[in-house]
Amino acid sequence: MAKDNAEMLLKQEILSRSKVANKALQDLKDAYYFPVMPSLIEAFDISNISGTNATGSLVSFEDGVPDKKNYRRSG
Repeated sequence: MAKDNAEMLLKQEILSRSKVANKALQDLKDAYYFPVMPSLIEAFDISNISGTNATGSLVSFEDGVPDKKNYRRSG
């Protein structure tokens, strides 16, 4: 019974996150007039302190969900 409950809760959580991600992607598509919803979003940030100690990072989202295995950082 505990296993069944855990499976049910996991399915509900996945469905809930999927709905939120799809809404966010649809809003993004509409705001920027994309012809289709984006499936992969990557964002870069380059930072430094007064021109020194430069570091860069990349975050990645696949189907609106953070894809942390593809996050990158250098510096």
